[in-house]
Amino acid sequence: CPNARSCPAQLRERIIYLASRAVLDIENLGAQSAAALLESGVLSDEAALFGLTESDVLRSEFFTKTAKDGSLSELNFRPSGQVWDEVASETGNCLGRQCSYHKDCFYFAARRRVNHAQILVVNHALFFSDLALRRVNASLLPDYEAVIFDEAHSLESVAADHLGLSVTSGQVQYTLNRLYNRRTGRGLLVVLGLDSLQSQTANLADLAENFFEAIRDAIEFPADGSSGSARVRSPLPVEDRLSPAMRGLAKQIERFASGLKQNSERQDLVAAHQRLEALAGEVATWCEQQLTSAAYWVETRPNRHGPPRVTLAASPVDVGPILAEHLFSKTRSVILTSATLSVGQNPSFDFYKTRIGLTQCDSKRLGSPFNYEQQARLILLDGMPDPSSDRPSF
Repeated sequence: CPNARSCPAQLRERIIYLASRAVLDIENLGAQSAAALLESGVLSDEAALFGLTESDVLRSEFFTKTAKDGSLSELNFRPSGQVWDEVASETGNCLGRQCSYHKDCFYFAARRRVNHAQILVVNHALFFSDLALRRVNASLLPDYEAVIFDEAHSLESVAADHLGLSVTSGQVQYTLNRLYNRRTGRGLLVVLGLDSLQSQTANLADLAENFFEAIRDAIEFPADGSSGSARVRSPLPVEDRLSPAMRGLAKQIERFASGLKQNSERQDLVAAHQRLEALAGEVATWCEQQLTSAAYWVETRPNRHGPPRVTLAASPVDVGPILAEHLFSKTRSVILTSATLSVGQNPSFDFYKTRIGLTQCDSKRLGSPFNYEQQARLILLDGMPDPSSDRPSF
C-alpha cells in the first residue's frame, strides 16, 4: 500500500505490535484490546497509544459496548483506585434516572436482574452488609422469604464483622484528598472553584492526622509504627475534635451543592457530604463507645507513604439478639447447614443456637458418608523444625 502512514491494515498491525511489546503505561493492555480501541475510535494512530489513560479506556464505547457486566474482573488490566472510583457506581455519586446513560448502565441492569430473580446466590459478607443496612431502613438486596446458609458455622464471626463499625485513618485521608489534595493541588473543590473550602479541607486533614496520632499515643503503640492491636475498655482521654470538624465541612459542602444547577456536579458534592457525615458519625460513636454490649479496639499497621494506618473498630460481643430481631423473626424460613454445627460428647446444636440467637427451630443431624477409620491416614513427621523458633529451617 503506498499510503503506509494512514493505511488501516498497516496501522492496525503497528498498534498490535506496540501493544504486544508491553511498552504502554497501562499494564496488561493486550494487543487485541488495543486493536479494538482503534476500531472504536479511541485511538487514531500508534502515537495515541502513549497518551492513552485508564480513564480513556473505561469511559470509552469500547468498554461500555463490549463489557458484559461492567465489573472490574472483566478488565485485562488493573486500573488505579483513583480512576476506578471515578467510573464505579456508588450510593452517593449516582444520578439514577436523571443520568443520560441510565438505560445502558451496568449497575441498573444488574439491579433489574436481581429484582426479577427467583433465587439469588450471595456470599455471607454481602448478605450481612445488607442486614446491617436493613437495621437503618435501607437495603442492597430485594426482600426475601427464605434464606439458606451454607457453611453456617462462620455465621457468628461474619455477622460480628458487619454489624459493628470500623473506621480508618486511610478512609478519612482518602475522602479529604478527593476534595482537595494539598500536595498535588487537585480535587473536586479545585474543579468547582470552591477556593474558600480548600484551606478548610487542608486544615481538616492536619486535624485528622493529629487525632489518629493522639489515639496511637494514648494506647502507647511503638514509635516505629509497627503493627499492633489493643483492646479499649473505656473511652480514651483523647478529645474528639475530628467528627465536629467533618460535620462542619459537610454542612458547607451541602450548602454549596444546593446552589449548583448541573446535576453531575451537585451529585459529586452530595456524595462528599454524605461520606463526611458517615465518617463523622462512626468516629463519634467509637470515641464515646455508644454501641452497647460491644468490644472496642484499635489496630495500627505500617504505611510506606506517611504515618501508620490506624483502625478504630467495634464489634458486638453477642450477635444473637441482633440476628433474632432482624433475621429470624422477620424471615419465614432460615435453613442453616454445615459439617460442624453440633458439639459435645452427646452432639447437639444447643451451643450454636445460643450463639446466634436461635430459640425455636427444627434440627436434624446426619452422619458422615465417609468411613474415616479406613479412608483416612494421619501422617506425623519426626524432626520437623518448629516454625516459630526455627523459621529458616522450616
